[in-house]
Amino acid sequence: MHKRRIYLEILGVQKNASHDDIKARYRILAKKFHPDRNKEANASEKFLLIKEAYDYLSSNKEPALLYFEEPNEEALRMERIRKAKEKLRDYYDKEEKKLRDRYEKLIKSWWFKLYVIIAKVALVVSIIFFIDCFLPRSVHYEKVVAISNPYNGILRGQVFLIQTNQSNMIFTDYTLKERILENVDILVQTTPIFHSVTQIIHTDKINHRFFYVDFSMFNYFPLVTLILLIPFFIVRKKHCSYGFIFLINISYSILIPFILFFLLSESRWIHILTFGYY
Repeated sequence: MHKRRIYLEILGVQKNASHDDIKARYRILAKKFHPDRNKEANASEKFLLIKEAYDYLSSNKEPALLYFEEPNEEALRMERIRKAKEKLRDYYDKEEKKLRDRYEKLIKSWWFKLYVIIAKVALVVSIIFFIDCFLPRSVHYEKVVAISNPYNGILRGQVFLIQTNQSNMIFTDYTLKERILENVDILVQTTPIFHSVTQIIHTDKINHRFFYVDFSMFNYFPLVTLILLIPFFIVRKKHCSYGFIFLINISYSILIPFILFFLLSESRWIHILTFGYY
């Protein structure tokens, strides 16, 4: 390989570079690898190689210190490594800019502003639901007006659906069915705010029995409370990362529908507005 070409590659300039280009490049590299500034082990060696390349290219004569008489493969390898690092740095810079642009676009969108509002609402609902689960229960009489065939429950094995004269739809233990055929009056135990049915009490001439309900949000406390809190914590911990963008997208498709379902089912949003009076 021709020496001039090797020296050009050491300085990192094009083969048709002008003297001013070579000089400018030399100054940059000389400052970077000067032994007084750069304490790396090979800084002095790199500095001498840069100076030798500049001396040769500026005078186009053999330098006083001929650093190598044959093509220095190690120097070329180092230069290739440097170029690879620069390309990698450029790639990371572009990816960081792309991430920043996506993040800025996300947090400025009306979807995210709506998400923040829903997250705050979910926080309030979560607190109310938590309180509701610990307040004293209320008990009142209702009459069963319709019953269904048995289903496979989640927590209670075989269950069936009953409808009361107050339009309550309750999944409860299937063993209650025979007792209801004898007496349609039941005691329904509910929470004070959301009016969630927690137990059914059936009384006959001899005794009374407690029957638990199934397919009820109350059964999944405190899991429901934690799910309602997730959007608020995501908003609080927002930062520029692909992980945050991923969590927001997951929230759009899973958490937000769950929150809306929780509020709209069993008229819970009305119970919140009236704080349990309705």
